[in-house]
Amino acid sequence: MNCFVKETYGVIWHFYHNSHGICYCKMRDENIAEYQVLIPDGREDFDVLVDDSDCIHLVFQNTEGDVVYVNHFDGKWRRATLLQSKKPTNYKKNFVLKRVNNWLNLFYCIEYNGKKMLTHQIIENTDSTPQVVDCIKDNFCVEQDSAGNLYLLFNSE
Repeated sequence: MNCFVKETYGVIWHFYHNSHGICYCKMRDENIAEYQVLIPDGREDFDVLVDDSDCIHLVFQNTEGDVVYVNHFDGKWRRATLLQSKKPTNYKKNFVLKRVNNWLNLFYCIEYNGKKMLTHQIIENTDSTPQVVDCIKDNFCVEQDSAGNLYLLFNSE
């Protein structure tokens, strides 16, 4: 997966996954910094966004299947586990981050008892609990309008 995000003052961050984990580099004008490994235990399924305060938010699953949140602000990376996997398995969770006002919304799928559950979680602190939206058959899509309303498109089971 590849993701590009842009800060207010023109710095572009490029995030991607390779055999070393989740890596990134910063680009400004013609200057491109060297790529660095940010998350060695990160899997290829992740999403990233930058907010109005130029804080970078990244969600991924690690090699144990945990859902992990990382943010970057004031030059420091902070990491917290949002959901610990009961079984150390990895499968595509299809992470989608959307920011509405000051709320960071996370959507992803988890598998439980043979069901694929679309989950919504507001990342306000690391104690937030994911809420099941519905059991779904396939993938899902999340869009946001100019008023900040979120729309989910999915095929319900």
